Amino acid sequence: MSSGGEGMRRALRACMISLVLASLLFVRTTEAARWLWLGPLFGLTLASPWLLRLARFVSVRLLWNLSVLGTFALLVRHVTYAGVAFLLEDGLLLAALCQVHLVNNLSDAQKPDLLFFNSFLIAVVTSFLSLDLGYSLVLLVYAPLLVVSMQLLALSRAGVEGTPSLVPAIVRSGLVRSAGVLALTLALFLVVPRDFGRRGLLGETLGLKAPGALEVAFSDRIDLEQSGQVTQSSRIVMTARSSDGSAPPLYWRGAALDVFDGQGWRAARGVHQDAAWCGGRGLWTRTLPSAGRTMDVYLVDPDAPRLFTPLDARRLELRSPDVDAAPQPDGNFRRILTGQRRPVRYTVEMAKPATPGGRRDPAGVGVHIALDARAVPQEAYDLRHELKRGIAPGAPQHVVAERFRSAIAARFPYLVPGASGGARSLAEFLRGGAGAHCEYFATALAVTLRLEGIPCRVVTGYRSDETNAQDGLLTVRAQHAHAWVEVLDPEAGWMTLDATPAGAGGAVQARGFLDSVRQTAERIWAAVAGFNTEARETLFAWFGALPGRIARSPGDAALFSVALALVVVAGRLRRRRREEPHGRAYRKALRRLKLELGPTETPRELLARARRTAYPAEGLRELEVATAVHEQARYVG
Repeated sequence: MSSGGEGMRRALRACMISLVLASLLFVRTTEAARWLWLGPLFGLTLASPWLLRLARFVSVRLLWNLSVLGTFALLVRHVTYAGVAFLLEDGLLLAALCQVHLVNNLSDAQKPDLLFFNSFLIAVVTSFLSLDLGYSLVLLVYAPLLVVSMQLLALSRAGVEGTPSLVPAIVRSGLVRSAGVLALTLALFLVVPRDFGRRGLLGETLGLKAPGALEVAFSDRIDLEQSGQVTQSSRIVMTARSSDGSAPPLYWRGAALDVFDGQGWRAARGVHQDAAWCGGRGLWTRTLPSAGRTMDVYLVDPDAPRLFTPLDARRLELRSPDVDAAPQPDGNFRRILTGQRRPVRYTVEMAKPATPGGRRDPAGVGVHIALDARAVPQEAYDLRHELKRGIAPGAPQHVVAERFRSAIAARFPYLVPGASGGARSLAEFLRGGAGAHCEYFATALAVTLRLEGIPCRVVTGYRSDETNAQDGLLTVRAQHAHAWVEVLDPEAGWMTLDATPAGAGGAVQARGFLDSVRQTAERIWAAVAGFNTEARETLFAWFGALPGRIARSPGDAALFSVALALVVVAGRLRRRRREEPHGRAYRKALRRLKLELGPTETPRELLARARRTAYPAEGLRELEVATAVHEQARYVG
């Protein structure tokens, strides 16, 4: 085989390996398959060039096939005892296993059609299950890979051996074609906006979820004894930016929970000890002194059941049409979900924070101080007595509350949700034998405060300090879901207390260039994911007003003229390149044979003329391949 043919064979093999890696990445973006399974598959794919050399040994082939059958049997057995809860993970892993098996067993004489089809099927299926930027980034790599692979396969089946310059030409051609397809997709997207924040067709209609069906996310109740595998998603829930450039609040509340039953927290009905919201039709206010700054909030998640607001919010105004909400007695807003599921924009005006002070009212009773003695473990009473030591009698309430908070944060270890060895009950956590996540820390603080006679409640929402240093944009992700405590201060009203250790499960701030690039890309994706009919109309209105702005501004007119001239020149150059065979491979072949096209001569006619002349065989072969590539691009592409 010639060096050009060997280069094409190696290029096709590299493309197939890359397609399998892309398939594994597609599976990973669903967050349904664990690294415990995917890690070895990645390793076997990368090692395929070396494993193929061992395939000639019967023992290696036998061991490989037995391993594949054994893995398949494990997946089948997993389904039989685990049920449908892991059906999605097992199905995706089986598809990924087939890809790895194919790439490690395809010889040069075999057809890789099944590998191509299987990769395309994985890309389509995972598109219904993946939600974030990761899938789109993998797709941008996968699309040109698939096009280039199919072009290489078509030329190899046609008997084209190739030249050293042919493979780069095919790669460039594949990139151009895939870029055209992606551009057409973007154009269709602008005409017909889609909701990328949806949970996915398969997830909605079939109820397929990640293993264990538990995800770190906002919830309007707490179940401390809930168990199962837990996943943390980096999908963006919302973003916020302050009007004065200051850092947005860390805590964004969604629900306040008042009743503790020993296993968790739930909201009480009719409780109203917050400043009441007044208004309606997209605008609500309450009588609190203004701090003079507002927050522009973009709630990306179209299924979010609440409009998340800081504790010190005094005014909320909806900016998205056809969206409504209802204020709740605990100061939060329940979002009224309709058939049109879309992101929401709203602004929040902040109130001046009050200063804590005053002493507890010994006669204070109510739902925020009540506890069922049967629901409180003995360990909570013991902890309360221990925390009281060293506190002066009659100390202000906020001093006592802060002492309890700091002691609990320093006393118990933090574990991310779902981590092995975590506490399975409040009593086990308070004994100090096992760590736990934020819900346990909030419960421990709230229960001990109520035992001390301090009114409080547990709040669920989001805590994020992922603020971009350049533009002050706060990004809130699903994994930033959090639980903390609010204490009813005698003078300041409700105050935030968080007993979870500082930095535990916190956000990742941008610490370098790569982190900054990642956050910028995710914000762009959040804007793309939120593109709906309203955003499309705004975009079209901007383009419609563009001629008027250009006419009124000489500088803009000059810039527009230069840009238009560049577009015209680029179009003419592109047209000339398509009309004439001026590819680098073709020009190189002509120079090697010292040939030139006649005024009316076609490349095919020139090739026939060259064949009638005693030119070197290698040079003629290079010209034949270059002519075929030109005709493919000119008349077929």
